[in-house]
Amino acid sequence: MEKTGEKIAYYRKKNGFSRQYLADNICDESTLYRIEKGQQLPRLDILKEICMKLNIPIEYILSDNDEAELISYVQKFKRLCRESLYQLDFITLQYHYEEAKNFSNNNPLLNNRQFLRFLSWIEAVLYHKRDQNPEKAEILLRKLIQNGKIINEIDINITNSLGLLLLEQNKLKEALRLFSSSYKALENSPYIEDKSLFPRVAYNLACLYYENHRDSECFDICYRLEYYLQSNHLFYCAGEVRYLLGILHKRKNDLDIAQQYFDEAVNIFSFERKYAFCSQSLHSLAEIHYLKGDSRNGELHVNKALSIADSINDQEISNAIKKEIKHTIKQYASRI
Repeated sequence: MEKTGEKIAYYRKKNGFSRQYLADNICDESTLYRIEKGQQLPRLDILKEICMKLNIPIEYILSDNDEAELISYVQKFKRLCRESLYQLDFITLQYHYEEAKNFSNNNPLLNNRQFLRFLSWIEAVLYHKRDQNPEKAEILLRKLIQNGKIINEIDINITNSLGLLLLEQNKLKEALRLFSSSYKALENSPYIEDKSLFPRVAYNLACLYYENHRDSECFDICYRLEYYLQSNHLFYCAGEVRYLLGILHKRKNDLDIAQQYFDEAVNIFSFERKYAFCSQSLHSLAEIHYLKGDSRNGELHVNKALSIADSINDQEISNAIKKEIKHTIKQYASRI
């Protein structure tokens, strides 16, 4: 415990921070004093916030501490949850959730507020996606949003999930408010552990801007997203962003630029094996060729889109996409 306090004091002084400045919005200054003097063991949530403010990995503080194993477990659990969410693998997500719940019950030090909120957020996601019970998910998510304030990473995740749920209910005004607030919170956050959080929130906000014909704001977010993905070497939602830029430029009648973005989206979705998105992008690409008077390439791309739509496992989604494609074929065939 003494080593933990000594390390915090060392990095605080190295950063030129006073004890009052470091403690602000984290804990009482007297609490930080006792921690640094080895008189009190910091809770994990407080320790994490201290390290974020000092801009150091928490392992720097806990490398010689028994709690390092618990911190490592929490980080591994969060990483596994993010991977399962990205893959939409809710069976595996449920397994990770149940394992973490049992682990938490057997390790009192893990029963800190932020970790329990993270567990509750995963529980709400499972209610929504696994159990198909959006009402129960909404109740839990609203309960987790404290006084409407969106400050840290878990607040943003909770608010983003609630916004997506509201989108499904066509409550667009409240969803837009939640995504906008989350986006602002991200811009004001000094450190975000999950690098996919900004793309997820920003993309959701951009889509709502597109639906509301707020094109300039949609363009601004999309271009910021492109820069963010490239600068952080991320592939997450890269295809979706390019597809959105494609339909934005199509709306502006910038057909050559739209074609370029749709081409890039097709390549990314093919690589990721996101067949529904790939088919939709090929469909949009076909429309661009038809609009440019290139019926041969238009026909080529709608046929590819139909072929890929046939390989989609979800029959309902497959049929819906094929219906749209066939409507396009009929629409443009009548012009030839």
